[in-house]
Amino acid sequence: MNEKAENREDTPKDSVTPDVKYFQNQILYRVLLLASASFCQVFGYIMTFYTINEYTYDFIRREQYPEVILNKSSESLCTRNSSQSEKDIEDAIQSKVSQWSVYVSLASGIPAIFSVLILSTLSDRYGRKRFLYISVGGTVVKNILIALGIHFKLSIYWFILFYVVEGVTGSWILTFSVSFAYIADMTAKYGKDRTMYMVSYELSFQLASSIAGFISGFYVDSLGFLYPIITAAASACLAFAFTIILPDSVNTNSIIRNRRLLENLHDVVNFLYKNEDGQRTKYVLCIVSMLFIWMGGLGQANVQLYFIMGSPFCFNETLVSIYLTSTKLFQQLFGVVITKILKYCLIDEVITLFASCSSIATYVLMGLAQSVFMLILGKDI
Repeated sequence: MNEKAENREDTPKDSVTPDVKYFQNQILYRVLLLASASFCQVFGYIMTFYTINEYTYDFIRREQYPEVILNKSSESLCTRNSSQSEKDIEDAIQSKVSQWSVYVSLASGIPAIFSVLILSTLSDRYGRKRFLYISVGGTVVKNILIALGIHFKLSIYWFILFYVVEGVTGSWILTFSVSFAYIADMTAKYGKDRTMYMVSYELSFQLASSIAGFISGFYVDSLGFLYPIITAAASACLAFAFTIILPDSVNTNSIIRNRRLLENLHDVVNFLYKNEDGQRTKYVLCIVSMLFIWMGGLGQANVQLYFIMGSPFCFNETLVSIYLTSTKLFQQLFGVVITKILKYCLIDEVITLFASCSSIATYVLMGLAQSVFMLILGKDI
């Protein structure tokens, strides 16, 4: 079976069928469709992420501290209370919101671990497109349920169940995994530059995250919490529409149609622990290192929003958007430039160690920050 696949990939361009030639000219079109679908899904996900976090902060304030008079949305959420100090109120709210954030992360993350492992493996057998339907569809359903929850003023703990729905369907992580496999399918068969298309596709994720993070605060500031969530749901629906238009990978089903699920899972496990080429241990260590980096980054993302909204920073929704977007763009641009420079004088292992030390310094400085200057300095290191 593998020999057949290799023979197909080594087939000279002159011997390919007209159908294959047609799809050779369609690779860019397909990648653009795929990137558009992912852009809309991630845009909706990030828009919901920031909006729901601010909504949770506001909900807990109103429900558990009704004596605290909230300022208008154009002002800071930090307010003073005659019976209780501002710092005590802010600390109590941040503690409750952080606890809720942990519940949401577990509700979404734990199911996603298993669903991504299983569903991405099944995509080798049944094709990529139907699993894009599942992942994007989960985001659509979650966003619609959250919009309904905000409209009918449900308890925020109902939202944990809504995140479970998205986690079971793989969320954007499954989209990311299946999309890379989709691009690999096309580029392996038609000889196009795989790296170029993957980098271009990944850019759609970063761009969607930056834009959604920037406008979410302004949106909440102007129209409240419901309309940003409706916009996020509409964006996810648009991602689903792009997925419908997207053709599936050519002949993916015919490659390993008769393989069982357990056989596919067995291959995944074998890939991780077999060390026939002497390099697998290094690969596993890199994966584990990346996992810890992601855990730190995602943990910081959940906490920093409440941190900058509380004392002593007291950012309102607009300042939150400006801060998060500007620091993220700076990190992306500066990261590319500094990595390019360091590669001239350092090996990859040292650059990785440098990046890890930079992340540690970021978390320490942000945790100790008592001024906006320290906050920005820590974020941009």
